[in-house]
Amino acid sequence: MSNDELTLRCPEDGCIGWVSFVKPRSGDSFFGCGECGTVWRTRDELNAAIDAILAKCEYRRASYVRTQEGWSGASLEDEDPKYEELVEEEPVV
Repeated sequence: MSNDELTLRCPEDGCIGWVSFVKPRSGDSFFGCGECGTVWRTRDELNAAIDAILAKCEYRRASYVRTQEGWSGASLEDEDPKYEELVEEEPVV
C-alpha cells in the first residue's frame, strides 16, 4: 500500500482520529493526524507509534494489519464495536 492510500487510526493515546499522508507544496512530506495534530516524519516513526499503542491497548490490534511496509489500516468491521468509546477512556500521557 502506498503512502497516498494509507488510511489508518491514529496511534496516540485517547485519539480517535485518522492518519493521513501529507505532501505540502513546499517542505517535506509527513504523516499526520488531523484530530490531535500529531506528526510523524517517517513511516518508521509511525510504525513505532503503532507498536507502542498496541503494547498498551490490545483492543486496538484489530484496527491494524501488518504488511511489508509496516502497519496499515484494517477493515472497520474488524474493530471492536466500542473502539471509539474505549479510546476516549484511555489516559492521555
